[in-house]
Amino acid sequence: MSAPTVEDQAQAQIPTVWKLRGDHVIETMVDDDGVTWIKLEWSPKLHLFLMLPKHREEAELIEQIQKVGYVNTNKWYKMYPQQPELDF
Repeated sequence: MSAPTVEDQAQAQIPTVWKLRGDHVIETMVDDDGVTWIKLEWSPKLHLFLMLPKHREEAELIEQIQKVGYVNTNKWYKMYPQQPELDF
């Protein structure tokens, strides 16, 4: 087996659905510009950061994430925050 080439790495698919387990850490943080982020931690080396729009509440989105059990980044980036229903 040979090492992957640049073309192989460019073809790598980043998953769009990130499933959560009970031990995954979900927390919020605010950066220096005052933007709130939801941090989903799968492991000490793997994190997903989602920007929270100003008109949404942190607790509401965290509750939705926990209720659904996954985050679909395709839907998040394309539909969020226009849709009032469940964002995931």
